[in-house]
Amino acid sequence: MEQVARPILVIDMVGGDPTLAALHVSGVLASRTLPQFGFGLIAGVLADWYDRRTLILVSKIIGMLINFAFAFVLLTGMAELWHVYVTGVLRGIATSFDNPARQALIPSLVPPEHLSNAVALNSASMQTMRIGSASIAGISLALIGVSGTFLAVAIISVGAVIFTYLMRVPPMPHVNDKNLKSGLASLWEGLVYSWQTPSIRAVLLLTLTFFTLGMAYLQVFAPLFAKVVLGIGDAGYGLLVAVTGIGSLAGSLAVATVSPSKRRGSMMVVFMAVLGLMLILFGASTYLPLMFGEKWIVTTFMVVIFLGALQSSYLALGNTVLLEQAPIEKRGRIMGVLSQDRSMITFGATLAGILSAAFGPQIAQMLFGVGLILCAITVSTLLPIIRKVD
Repeated sequence: MEQVARPILVIDMVGGDPTLAALHVSGVLASRTLPQFGFGLIAGVLADWYDRRTLILVSKIIGMLINFAFAFVLLTGMAELWHVYVTGVLRGIATSFDNPARQALIPSLVPPEHLSNAVALNSASMQTMRIGSASIAGISLALIGVSGTFLAVAIISVGAVIFTYLMRVPPMPHVNDKNLKSGLASLWEGLVYSWQTPSIRAVLLLTLTFFTLGMAYLQVFAPLFAKVVLGIGDAGYGLLVAVTGIGSLAGSLAVATVSPSKRRGSMMVVFMAVLGLMLILFGASTYLPLMFGEKWIVTTFMVVIFLGALQSSYLALGNTVLLEQAPIEKRGRIMGVLSQDRSMITFGATLAGILSAAFGPQIAQMLFGVGLILCAITVSTLLPIIRKVD
């Protein structure tokens, strides 16, 4: 819900100006992901040192408090654009400590032979929430406005705290030395292990490209298409997110059902290239309603279904490979290194905003798609080990 409401709030705050909307929607997304550059690595070390459930719980509590504070600012009419940026940074820091611990915890909850299924089902649960919550957000924005929607987000986040508290997980391996010197040594060990393990290195480098060019379509381009290009408004953007979630759910369930164990690296390369093609079609499809009438809007919605399926399938495969390759005592740090890839969403969002302001969101989105195809070909050629990763 927050993912839908945030760009709508930003676009409304700048008065619907297309150039300012493009710059600030991407800028706010960057503020959410930038903290993962440094904090993600630190969080990875802590996830290998301390109880991962406790780390997740603390992160959820901080996120809940930020949600209530921001809702209060909105409801009292004091909200300004800088509030969105500041809370974005704070939420980004809290999320930085949540992601490595949460991902590293999954292998501790299921037998090894079911890890691929579990990772995919974890993704499927998130996509299910995206479908329902995006639709609810669209209705909520129409009925109670942006402020009421953010208050609902804050109230719902209490549930995340409660259910995290109720979790019961296996104990972590004991770590004796927990100080700055050993922490730096542990961090370096994780980085070296990630680079010296060919399969992990190849997946991380491929995923670097994926997060840079393949993740901005939903949080930068889609709201611009909905509000500025197609004119379908807040509810239309919420519906776009929901439809993407349907595709993502289908992709996650497909991976969970098939649970591929061979040639997963090659599958990731193919998924990335096809995702690039679909991004080109996503940008191009928004011209059709302008040229041939509103009934062609359905084409845009059909494309985002495939985008969601490809995105979730890629992420499920990549996370499974990384978790299987990493020993239990290093999983937090490997996921912390992965968060550096995720933080490249910042660069991608900034680039998306600049290109959208310069050439328009449609051309910018198509350029991202071309870049993704070229990078998939380049990585597969220069790092042939990725095609051998199971």
